[in-house]
Amino acid sequence: MIRKDSWFLLVMHFIDIIFLLAAYLFSFWFRFYSGIFDVSKGTPLLSDYVESLVLIVAVYLIVFHFFHLYKKEQIFEEYYGLFKSALFVFFVFMTFTFIQREISYSRLFIALSFASSFFFISSGRFILNRFKRFFYYRGYFLTRALLISDQHSLSYLFQHITRNTGYLLVEKLSLSSLKRLESVVREKFIDEIIIHLPREQQSKLLDIIHRAGYRVAYTLIPHYTDILTKRITPSSIGSISVLKLETSQLHGSNALLKRLFDFFLSLFFIIFLSPLFLFISIFIKLLSPKGHIFYKQERVSYNYKPFKLYKFRTMIPDAEHLTGPKWADNNDSRIYPLGKFLRRTNLDELPQLLNVFLGHMSLVGPRPERPFFIQQFKDQLPHYLERHAVKGGITGWAQVNGYYGNTSLEERIKCDVFYIENWSLLLDIKIILRTLKLIFFRKH
Repeated sequence: MIRKDSWFLLVMHFIDIIFLLAAYLFSFWFRFYSGIFDVSKGTPLLSDYVESLVLIVAVYLIVFHFFHLYKKEQIFEEYYGLFKSALFVFFVFMTFTFIQREISYSRLFIALSFASSFFFISSGRFILNRFKRFFYYRGYFLTRALLISDQHSLSYLFQHITRNTGYLLVEKLSLSSLKRLESVVREKFIDEIIIHLPREQQSKLLDIIHRAGYRVAYTLIPHYTDILTKRITPSSIGSISVLKLETSQLHGSNALLKRLFDFFLSLFFIIFLSPLFLFISIFIKLLSPKGHIFYKQERVSYNYKPFKLYKFRTMIPDAEHLTGPKWADNNDSRIYPLGKFLRRTNLDELPQLLNVFLGHMSLVGPRPERPFFIQQFKDQLPHYLERHAVKGGITGWAQVNGYYGNTSLEERIKCDVFYIENWSLLLDIKIILRTLKLIFFRKH
C-alpha cells in the first residue's frame, strides 16, 4: 500500500541532498574565497573536494535513516536528530581525512561544513514542513483515517487529531460499534486506523485487524495505564542474569544535568523578569495593602521532603482561617480582583522560580501538593506517591496536556508517572516550550 505521504518522503530526500550540496559548497567558498580566512598556503581545487562529496551525502542519508529522521516526529526531536547526525558525520569526515592522505583537507573547512550542514538542512526541513502544513490545511495529501476508541476518550482524540497532523478523520467508532468496521473501511476509503484501547479492551485489537484486513495501516495510541511500567534493563549479579527495574532516569549524572539546567535557566528568568516582579509587587500593595506580597505554603516534593512554596498572593489575608484547606475555584470569593488576573495568566506562579533556584523544586515535574491533600489521596489513588520520586515542578507533562485545576486527578497522576519513567532533558525543553505557548496563546 502506498501511503498518501509517500510523496513527501521522496521530496524530503531530494531537499536534503540539495541543501547538503549547498552547505558543502558554501563552506568551501566561505573558507577559501570569502577573504575572511588565511589562504597563504594556497587555494585547493573544488574538484579535489567534490570527490568526497558523494561519500558525505551518502553517509548523511544513511545516518538520517538510522536516527529515524524520515518518519513523523515532533519538530524538536527532528532538529535534535539533525544535530546528532551532523555531529556524527563530522567525526566520520575527520576520521576519513586522517586515513586518506592523498588530499589534505582543511580542518577549518570540515568544522564549517558541520555547522553549515546543520543550519542548511534544518532550514530546508523547516521550509518543507511549512509547505506540508500548507497543503495539509487545504486538504491535500491527507491520510484518510478512522478512529477507534472507548467512549470516554473518543471525543477528546477526535478534536486533537487535526488536519495539521496530516490526517483527515472521516469517521470515529466506539468499541461497541465494531460491527460497522468492515463497511466503514470499504465505503469511506480508509487508509489508516488509529486505535486507542484501555487495557481491559486490548483483546479486541486482533478482532479489529481481522475485520479491517491488511489493506490499511494501523497506529496505536497507548493508554496511560499501559505505560505505567518500570524501565527494564538486563544486568547481572555475578554470573546470574537479572532484569533491573528502573523507576526513573533521574539519578546520577542525569540528576546533576537536570539540576544544572534548572539552576542556570531559573537564574536567567529571575534576572530577565525582575522588572515584572517589581511591577506586580507594587500593584499587590496598592490594591490589597493589608496582606503580604508573597504567599508561602508548605508543599511536599522529592522523597516526601516538605518545603515552603512561594507565590504572589492572590487571596485576601488569612483566606483559610474559616474554611480550612480547600482548592480554589473560578468563583472563589476569597480571591481579590488583581488575584483573579494573576491566576488566569499564571503570573502568580512566577516566584516559584526562586524555589527552583534554591533547589526546592525543578522547572519541570509533577506539581507539588500540600500534606493535607497527600494524606487524602495516597490511599485513594494508585501510583499517587510515585510522584515524589522526583522534585516537584512549576509545570509538567500533565499541565501541558490540559490536566490542571479541577481536572481528573487520575489522568494527572498517569501523566506524572509517564514523565518520571520517560524523563529526558529534551522532554523538559519540550514541556517548557509548550508551557510558554499555552501562556501566550491560550484563550483566557
